[in-house]
Amino acid sequence: MNIEEIRGLFPITKEKIYLNHASTGPLSTRAREAMEKLFDVYELEGDVTKEMLDRAEDETRSLASRLLGAEKSEIAIVKNTSQEENASGIVTFKSPNVRSDRLYETLKKNSIIVSLREEFIRVSPHFYNTESEIETFLSNV
Repeated sequence: MNIEEIRGLFPITKEKIYLNHASTGPLSTRAREAMEKLFDVYELEGDVTKEMLDRAEDETRSLASRLLGAEKSEIAIVKNTSQEENASGIVTFKSPNVRSDRLYETLKKNSIIVSLREEFIRVSPHFYNTESEIETFLSNV
């Protein structure tokens, strides 16, 4: 897949510049389909079982090892970024010239999605953000 095909899996990229990755993020069409299957499990079974989770982890390891040409035993499953040992590269800043709440509203009005955390703007780009989107963001701050 090329970058345009990958962006096509994220409908939000058609209308917005999404720079708020980390604890949240837009759904891809594939993730939505997987979630719908999971909802069926909850609806019909009540909950996922440890066996289901183990199978999913094993399948993920198998796919990753195939992709990387590695042994399954060499693939680590990293938990979410809210756990301290898995911290991600998130940029937080405060403008010296504009109040953060006003800057946040300006960005939002221009379809640039970031977070407002207390008095700080939080930006967390993802691999599919383009250089042009970053430049657009920078020209708005």
